[in-house]
Amino acid sequence: MQEYSNKFLEFAHANSNAAFEFAQNVSRVKSPSDFMALSAEHARTQTQTLTDQAKQLAELAQKVAQVGAKPLQEGVAKAFTRAA
Repeated sequence: MQEYSNKFLEFAHANSNAAFEFAQNVSRVKSPSDFMALSAEHARTQTQTLTDQAKQLAELAQKVAQVGAKPLQEGVAKAFTRAA
C-alpha cells in the first residue's frame, strides 16, 4: 500500500510540474495558432502520460489486492482442510 501511495504522489508531482511548464510556455505564445499547437501537444503528451500512470497504478493495486487476499485464502484453505 505504501508503494501505491508513493507512486501516486510521484505522479501528482510530475503532473503538477507538467501543468506549470505548460503555463510558462503559454505565457510565451505569440499567436493563436501557436497556442493551439502548444495546447494540442500538451494534451497529447498528458493523455499518454496519464494512460501510462493509470496502468502502473492498476498494476500496483492488483499487487496490493493479491497481498491482502493471501491471508484470507490461507484461512479458507485451512477451514476446508479441517472440515475434510
